[in-house]
Amino acid sequence: MRLTRILLTISTLLFLFSNLSAQKTWDGGGDGVNWSDDANWLPDGQPTLTDDVVIDEGLTITIDANAQCQSLTFTDNALAISISINSGVTLDVDGLIQFGNPSVDNENQTLDVGDGTLNCLGINMGNTGSNIQDLYLYFNDGTITVDGDILMTGGGNRNRIQAFGSGILNVSGTFSGGRFDRGSSTVNYNGAGDQTIWNYGYYNLQVSNSGIKSLRANTTVSGGVILDNSINLNGYQLGVYRSLITTSSAFGSSNNIEFQNGGIVRIDGNNASHYQQTFPLAYEGDYSPLTISAIAGTDINGYMQFTLFDNKHPLTIGNDNAITKYWDVYNAGLTLTSISGYFQYDDSDAAVPITEGNLTTVGRLSGGAWQTNEAGTSYDHALNQISFSAVSDITGAWTLGENTGCFDGALPDVYTIANGTWNTTNTAIWSTGAVPGAGDNVAILHTITFDYNPSTTVNSIQVYEGASLNLYRRGLTITTTTDVYGTIIDNNNGGANTFTGQFTVHPGGSVSSGNASAWTFGGGITNNGTFSLTGNSAISFNNVSQVIDGSGPVTISGTTTIASGIAVTNQVSDIASGLTINRNWNGADGTSQFVNESLLTVNSGNGPMYTTGVLDADFAGNTITYSSTGDQNITGTTYHHLIASDANGGNSKTLGGNTTVNGDFTITNSTYFDPMSSDFTALGSTTIAGIFDDDAAGGTSNLQNVDLSGGQIYGGADGIVNINGTLTFPTGDARIGRVVLTVSDSTIVENGRTLLLNPANGTKTFNDVLVNGIWNNTSNESITISGNLTTNSSAAFNAGNGTYIFTGANNSINGDLASLNLYNLDVQGTITNSKQDLIVSNNLIGTGNLIQDVNSKLTIVDDNSTFSNLDASAAGNTVEYNRAGNQNVLSGIYYDLLLSGTGNKYLLDDIDIANNIDVSSTFDLRLIADTITIGGNATIDGIILYNGTTTKVVSIGGDLSGTGTINMSGGNLLHELNLGGANNSIGSLTTAAVPSKVNYNGSRNQQIITSANYRELIISGLGDKTLSGGISVANDLNINGGNLAINSNTLTTSGAINIAAGDSLSLNQNSALLVANNQTITNNGVFSAVGTAGNPAIVAINGTGNYFFNQPGASAEINTNYFEFNNLNEGINIINGSINNTNNFS
Repeated sequence: MRLTRILLTISTLLFLFSNLSAQKTWDGGGDGVNWSDDANWLPDGQPTLTDDVVIDEGLTITIDANAQCQSLTFTDNALAISISINSGVTLDVDGLIQFGNPSVDNENQTLDVGDGTLNCLGINMGNTGSNIQDLYLYFNDGTITVDGDILMTGGGNRNRIQAFGSGILNVSGTFSGGRFDRGSSTVNYNGAGDQTIWNYGYYNLQVSNSGIKSLRANTTVSGGVILDNSINLNGYQLGVYRSLITTSSAFGSSNNIEFQNGGIVRIDGNNASHYQQTFPLAYEGDYSPLTISAIAGTDINGYMQFTLFDNKHPLTIGNDNAITKYWDVYNAGLTLTSISGYFQYDDSDAAVPITEGNLTTVGRLSGGAWQTNEAGTSYDHALNQISFSAVSDITGAWTLGENTGCFDGALPDVYTIANGTWNTTNTAIWSTGAVPGAGDNVAILHTITFDYNPSTTVNSIQVYEGASLNLYRRGLTITTTTDVYGTIIDNNNGGANTFTGQFTVHPGGSVSSGNASAWTFGGGITNNGTFSLTGNSAISFNNVSQVIDGSGPVTISGTTTIASGIAVTNQVSDIASGLTINRNWNGADGTSQFVNESLLTVNSGNGPMYTTGVLDADFAGNTITYSSTGDQNITGTTYHHLIASDANGGNSKTLGGNTTVNGDFTITNSTYFDPMSSDFTALGSTTIAGIFDDDAAGGTSNLQNVDLSGGQIYGGADGIVNINGTLTFPTGDARIGRVVLTVSDSTIVENGRTLLLNPANGTKTFNDVLVNGIWNNTSNESITISGNLTTNSSAAFNAGNGTYIFTGANNSINGDLASLNLYNLDVQGTITNSKQDLIVSNNLIGTGNLIQDVNSKLTIVDDNSTFSNLDASAAGNTVEYNRAGNQNVLSGIYYDLLLSGTGNKYLLDDIDIANNIDVSSTFDLRLIADTITIGGNATIDGIILYNGTTTKVVSIGGDLSGTGTINMSGGNLLHELNLGGANNSIGSLTTAAVPSKVNYNGSRNQQIITSANYRELIISGLGDKTLSGGISVANDLNINGGNLAINSNTLTTSGAINIAAGDSLSLNQNSALLVANNQTITNNGVFSAVGTAGNPAIVAINGTGNYFFNQPGASAEINTNYFEFNNLNEGINIINGSINNTNNFS
């Protein structure tokens, strides 16, 4: 039933999924042309929003009525495909329109919207591979709305969108690639998110909705710009050609042209109407427009450029004495006679600590000087306006400041007044009308490209905020200082840039190059902004010793040379990246020096000064990170902090010489650090998340505390690593492989963490080892532990089949993990076992001392251990021998001894067992030693075999029990068994035909083992020794202590019976004492034969013949009543002593 339901459910789901989207193809079965003809489709019927429409090759289709589909796909074709939408008709595509790939020249694919409407989620045009295999999207006065991306991945000769009329293209995602022919159309970037405005030529360009709309490159609009959102110039030029900038609502903080990332607005015109408009400039949303209300001139066929800066003009003097805004205006081709309008600043531009009421001077930087309060200029604090009325020139930089001080300072020798190229002939961009040269102090206020052929020299350069200097391809030398508040770039591989004096990048400033031009520094680098030379250029430091410092990160990627006899010192204070070098740094000779005093990141193949020169890296607190993504050589020297890092993983950081790290040392994830034959010392903490990979046996590595979280110590040779502190890995698993390792302090395996020991090459020596996680010795490695081994309940200790060598004095194996299994245990020191069960599953060896702690257990599986210094005497401890085969039992003192497993157990030396012994049923305990003393109970389910060539003495102070055998027949020797317990029983007692002895010597009442195999039986100690069954004594019965009670059983003897003074032999009712022929009962104590009426106590002959009864002792006594004495020889001979008054033969 359940299977049927599952099959029905699957069938239902498949049916539902199959109806989510269906495919429609064109078979032309109707009129063969019109989309609306149901018979043209397979299956019949116009597509719906659930249909994927696939158009095959050679088809020409007209959408003659409103239509819809899920997706529209053109197949790859050998014949042309054309779809056109009639005027007033709408095609709704819920998903994507996917053009195919024509396979024959001039057999193109065309979708013509014409004067209709197309709505879709996205349009994809692929790269057809041929310039005459084209994909076209046409529209005239119609509307295309794309709620996603328009992606043209082919070139303009293969993918084209073309407007023939004034239609509208709305796109909410990416519009990129291919070719766009504008016609008189409007392109509206109307997405709710950020969009990039592709650098097509537009007729009308509109931005709307939300998100940031940013230029991709210089862009020209020839119809008009419609700002229903903001356009971020993003450092590029927006060209408005003889047209207007408008908005559907109002300009302001939302609808504007944003200069936050720099850029230029250019307006080209040939009549007044092109210039007479509001230019809605803004910086970070602060609306600061320029409005031109009137313009006249003899020639207004040209262009104007506007740039907005959100800072106090850098060539004003003083602080807080001018607005923090200025406008830069430039024109070309215009001859003006009158121009009127105003600049408008934001309230924040005149905020405290600026006193706006003191700002009474309109300043225009033009003609090499500040022009102040020119005729026709004015200001209005209420309206935040700087006005100009019927002036003849507005070129220059405009701002508003105080009337004294602000505009009174000396200007640079020469400064830029427009964007342009710095070459030998372009004088128009310079304030002096001449190209600067040697001795000039140059200020860059605009976007300048240096292309002076072949080279030139100036005294100093200042690149101000908002300005840019592109060093490009020639040679520029600055003999004194360079100050960068704006931007310096170098986007060409040619040229050489020489900065003889101090090179300073101020906050907000930026220096960058990804090219190979040469850079020479002679006075040091201070970077408080951005400094990034990422190209493969030649970098030189010469002239004098110098410093690289500042709060911003510095990146130098070129091959760098430090001149002879000088030092370059890194003092960059940026705490995230510091100084980054991406290619080799070396000295011109051995006198060159690189000093690191802060953070240095090395991505070059060799460390600094690896080949030539001196690396000084021991300054307190400094850090050098070697982070190349390939193999890398680390300069051998003294470091403070050292980090080896490899983002790609698998590459080696190889030490190039003896090295000391005074601070911390780190190997990051997946990074290989190889000291090779060098000595390596880290005096601080070491973190190894990668691999400490020593591939050479020479050299020694000395570390302090090591965090091996996620890392490995594993080399290609038996390298020596000494950890003189702790070894931990709290946040990741660790591995120790091929290495000669010594850990002087604790090794801690945290809960949840694993230490893998593999492979087994090299020796491993630990001090204290604490395991709360997983210890995994998969390579069966021999491990030396000189301290304590602690394994707790959360641990898994997989010891492998190696040998664990304990060498320390007064250490222990402890922890609350119940069982610990060591394959081989070699005790060379003194070790105390505190485990509930320490299992030695193979060999227990060594010359040291193994001490069992209170309540501990030791399980030995060794077959023939000769370990001789086992002290198992502590109260409550147990030693178990459980080999599945023959096994030797070690000499020593035991508390509890448990013998299990199979095979035979051999007791080679005398032992003392303070408490109990348990012998299982599956083997013999063979007594090779002379003496075994058991202070407690003995449970014998196997066989205790007295064997060998010497007399054996077994003494049991407690109870004897079990189903086994005590075999005293070995060697026919006079063996002894001393029993001191109250309860005694055994499966069988075996003796040889010699007078071996069983002595019940307990100071308590005792039960006598029922056996027919006693030889000499001795009763000693105190209390009653009571038979629980009939026994036979083949030799003498000596009662030397206590009372032997026959207890209604039969005691058969074959030797003499001797009762010592103060001791007794008692026969009660139904008891029988059988005495051998001619043997004598000698009573010096008390002999009692007292039965009951009809149940006499009987003394009789064992077999035939007669026996004697003598009572020689002065204190002896005989008690008789209801008795029988049979077969007496010469009667009862009472030589001395007495007859009991009551039991007196009556």
